Amino acid sequence: MRTARPRGVYGANYGAIFRTIPTMQHQVLAQHRNPAGAAAGASATIKPRLTG
Repeated sequence: MRTARPRGVYGANYGAIFRTIPTMQHQVLAQHRNPAGAAAGASATIKPRLTG
């Protein structure tokens, strides 16, 4: 994400977006995924929730 926004902007999607970041970090730190793969997975989860 390029800029920070208050929670209200994300509405019902806030929880899903918020949980995605630590999940991505855990995948990398636990060596389940490489950083690029984890970031791509997080992006696929977050981007659809930011549009619309």
